[in-house]
Amino acid sequence: HALSAAAAAAAAAASAEARGGSDAAAMSHVALDPLVRLISAAVVHGGGEPLLSRFLGVLVGVVKREADELGTAFNARPFLRLLAGLLSELARVELPKPVDSRCLHAVGVALHRLQPVSVPAFAFAWLELISHRSFVPRVLSAYGQGWVLYRTLLLSLFQFLEPYLRLADLPDSVRALYRGTLRLLLMLLHDFPEFLCEQHHCLCDAIPTSCVQMRNLVLSAFPRHMRLPDPFTPNLKVDMLPEIAVAPRLSPHPDAQVPEPLRAAIDAYLHTRSPASLPSDLAKQLAGPAPEGSPPGTSPSGYNAPAINALALYIGSAASASAAAATAAAANAC
Repeated sequence: HALSAAAAAAAAAASAEARGGSDAAAMSHVALDPLVRLISAAVVHGGGEPLLSRFLGVLVGVVKREADELGTAFNARPFLRLLAGLLSELARVELPKPVDSRCLHAVGVALHRLQPVSVPAFAFAWLELISHRSFVPRVLSAYGQGWVLYRTLLLSLFQFLEPYLRLADLPDSVRALYRGTLRLLLMLLHDFPEFLCEQHHCLCDAIPTSCVQMRNLVLSAFPRHMRLPDPFTPNLKVDMLPEIAVAPRLSPHPDAQVPEPLRAAIDAYLHTRSPASLPSDLAKQLAGPAPEGSPPGTSPSGYNAPAINALALYIGSAASASAAAATAAAANAC
């Protein structure tokens, strides 16, 4: 019904444009809103997360089929209305915390299946959904699983934008999506800076180095309870600040980002400096083909930047831990 009404609205818009006007018939929500209330009531009164997952699975299949069959004629507005209404309805009710967490996870899984790489025609609706006021605060208030879920959605967005940003070739539609992404990051920076602090490493790995503004939005985050020192303070010594001794939380942990065999080889080299060929062997392992579609000069080295960043973080963490252990041993000796 909504799709038929949308088609009628498009026809009315074309007719109005042909007559020189600009008014178009609005899309009908007569069938959508009652369906949203029906599903939310069924979820609240006994169906729970299994029912919601089944409904979302069917909806994802319909969205993908419609996008494939209709191509550029695909209209995402009915599906946006349906999913946004479902988020709003579920946010109004007081579900038990475990049930609410599972329902949010089911919505996140559905959004991950509808990511722009899979359904490009749904990209703008998808961006609006992952930044929805009934979704973001509830997901990011659940530290742990909720943060991992939202990180996965952000990485899916960066994965879609990366080829365009790397080549600096942004059509008008992608440029609009990029601006929306900047606004989303700005909202996270203002309301959830701890999330950006903890996830900054993997987020920056997914952002091309040429996107300075986007990377700065992530890297400028700091916890709300922390008061930054004034850089213009006379005789400021950063290494003497008490906050410098507090190790930041990182997700995933540096140890998890480097394969176990490689970690063992690096640890052995740091302690014994053998085998002497490890640095050159690492350079060969980290080298790879230039990114597909890159023009000459874009990535002449073809190195695996995320792997290099993970290694630098792991070695720095190991060095910091070793220095702390040496300091503690010296203090105990005294």
